[in-house]
Amino acid sequence: MLLFDENYNQLDAKELVKEFGNLDDVTTPTESELEQELGKYYEKALQAEAKSNNFAISFTSNFAAAINVGGILKKIKDFICRVLTGSSTVEDIIEAVLDALSSIIPGGIILKPIVKKIVKYILTKGIDTFCAVSGN
Repeated sequence: MLLFDENYNQLDAKELVKEFGNLDDVTTPTESELEQELGKYYEKALQAEAKSNNFAISFTSNFAAAINVGGILKKIKDFICRVLTGSSTVEDIIEAVLDALSSIIPGGIILKPIVKKIVKYILTKGIDTFCAVSGN
């Protein structure tokens, strides 16, 4: 899996797993907050991908809100709940989130603050509860 930051510098997945292992400084978002952040994240990833290809791109002011309707969080749930169980480790969860994002977010762009919030949200809910909500 190839992962990049917003400047298209390649990231090491193993290093990210280590970095995201300590989330004590991360506040647990609500589902609504997470969905809003995911919309903004998707928009930033599109902008970064366009910039890397020398394209000019602009969005309407409600673009991130419109993306939320697409259910990015649901796609993440659908993806990771197929591979994780109640006995999955924190590292398993982080790897599954990174795998999901690399296939859902344009360009495999990873924005560390939002990934930390996604992982914190899942860990706080517990994988069984998180996946039960998704219907998996």
